Amino acid sequence: MQANLQPCLSGEALMRQKTVQRDTALLKQLISAPADIYQQLYLKTLHAVLELCQAIPQDITQSKPYSFMQNQLDLTITALKLRRGKLLPTNANSETIAEQEPLWTYALFSASLLYNVDRIQAVGHIELYKNPGEKLGLWHPVAGSLAEPTTYYRITAERNTLILDKKAFQSILIGKLIPTVALRWLAQYPAVFQDWQAVIVEQAQPNNPLQILIQQALDALNQHTTPKPTEQEDATPQKEQKTPQSKSNPTQEKSAQTEKTKNATSNAELKTKLTTALNEWLIEQIKTQDEKSPLCIRVEAGIFITDQALKNFQTTYASLGVFTQASHPFHTLLEKNTQKNTRFQYRSINLANKIRLSGVIVSQLHLCSTLDQQVVSKDWIAAESF
Repeated sequence: MQANLQPCLSGEALMRQKTVQRDTALLKQLISAPADIYQQLYLKTLHAVLELCQAIPQDITQSKPYSFMQNQLDLTITALKLRRGKLLPTNANSETIAEQEPLWTYALFSASLLYNVDRIQAVGHIELYKNPGEKLGLWHPVAGSLAEPTTYYRITAERNTLILDKKAFQSILIGKLIPTVALRWLAQYPAVFQDWQAVIVEQAQPNNPLQILIQQALDALNQHTTPKPTEQEDATPQKEQKTPQSKSNPTQEKSAQTEKTKNATSNAELKTKLTTALNEWLIEQIKTQDEKSPLCIRVEAGIFITDQALKNFQTTYASLGVFTQASHPFHTLLEKNTQKNTRFQYRSINLANKIRLSGVIVSQLHLCSTLDQQVVSKDWIAAESF
């Protein structure tokens, strides 16, 4: 087969590429969504973008395959790193932030993947082949996917005869690459949808939070630097240099930076393990809880987790070795995803007495979308806060 013919691969096949495997594993860690949400939203979007990009280079002058795809993945990973510790929407109350947290994460993920993807039109003519001697015709990125079983493609240096303007091309690709369920979800929040769409078609206002994060990610990539950790990731401020005359030790500085990066990675992995453990534990508690002494209760804003439930979980998972470390208190597990500590008064239909409980409310969308009304006691209803 001709050396310049590339197979038209599916998203699943493209994800088996070593570099893509590494990046998608990191994306999954940064997103930290329940398995069904990740499958329905993130994985479908990612597959669609990979099927568009294939092994196409950044431009026809580059011989490195997959460079176009790699640029989109690099931007998305960097933007999601910057998103950690950012409370969106800005200036909103804690209830709104908790409710919309997963929505903004997906909006940033998908907007970054589609950002400036219209440049793929300028790479060159893309010819489709059934085999080296049987040409099928031309392919244009406006089709969305280049995944064709038993089909191959070749990129020529000839200029593409159809170049759509950015707004038209990007708008078409929104419908091609974004799952219907994701579009329905975004459309339920008009302000978020408008910010998201404006970024993709490159008509965003300077104060657009998604545009700000993506621009910061672009700047970081252009400077070949790692994004500066947020205050939540690196809560220990560096000491100011009080002796200007003293010389810095490059070896020590490099070692310290390496150690900080290692610790940040370890912390992220730990939070992922804890989040998974908490999800599984809460589902089990809700299914088997004692009506007279509930630990986790469904409320309108999500799941109400009592202080006693948190203590029980802490005891159960003490073997993870984080609850005795002052720098990693248990409640950091719930950062960004909880409203302020809340006290609620509950009553049971089967009990005359009201029961007062204190704890935190976690956004149901972030915590676990698989919870449904069948596993939650319907006898418990929120009466009032106190």
